Amino acid sequence: MRYNVKTDEIITSEADLIGFYRKINTMDFSKERITDMDIRYKKTKLDDDSVMYDKSKDTVTREELKELPLKKKIQYFMDYYAKIVVVAILAVIAVFSLLNTTVFNRSTSRLAILFLNSCQIEDTESLPAELEEYLALENKNDYVSVENFNTDDYQMNMAYVTRIGAGSADLLICSRDDFTEQAEKGYLADLSEVLPQDLYDSLSDRILEGKTAEMDYEGNVTSYSEPMPMGIDVSGSSIVEEWNLYCDDPVLCVIGNAPNMDNVIKTISYFTE
Repeated sequence: MRYNVKTDEIITSEADLIGFYRKINTMDFSKERITDMDIRYKKTKLDDDSVMYDKSKDTVTREELKELPLKKKIQYFMDYYAKIVVVAILAVIAVFSLLNTTVFNRSTSRLAILFLNSCQIEDTESLPAELEEYLALENKNDYVSVENFNTDDYQMNMAYVTRIGAGSADLLICSRDDFTEQAEKGYLADLSEVLPQDLYDSLSDRILEGKTAEMDYEGNVTSYSEPMPMGIDVSGSSIVEEWNLYCDDPVLCVIGNAPNMDNVIKTISYFTE
């Protein structure tokens, strides 16, 4: 038994099959006829006003919106504009926060002091606060930083070298042995070139000389420079007596690429009064 879906007929015999083929040959399969069949078929499934066959509107006109009750107006806004408004607000907040941090309230280091190895300071908060007042920093977001470094620790040594290389440190306080080593590495400035003449002359009895080492590609020392004034002996100074500096023979040095030379000069005067 066979079933013909186009004619809704059940074919049960060979005669029925022959009759079926004859009927097929007489049927109209023109485009207009097929279209008419499709429409009639559609109407047997869904009405013409079905949502599936309506072209729904994505938006409403201003006049239509005015006629909507308040509850539907709110729903319309939530459906079409709420997400856009939220994203826009978040974008504005993000931009404002970025500008506030990087432009309007940007924090700027006005002096950075590094204490190295055996020369450590216990209170790393009170000294910056006093120096900020002494230097009379005008901007409330400007600050002075004080940090202890131990180059025996790998990570701290890398951080120390990075600070020196990046030009984000101004003053170094270290022992005599470390002073000699830092001078050889070329980290320290020639005080006769960076200090005002009157201040340099007033410190002449405290000036310590160091040499810069020249090295080959394998890191071997090939020669030394002539002695240069690179350190200031601050034994017995305020930095030792008032701030409990743990160091027997502290030396105050200026980093070669110090970015805040005006405040460096003022701080040297403060430490050597």
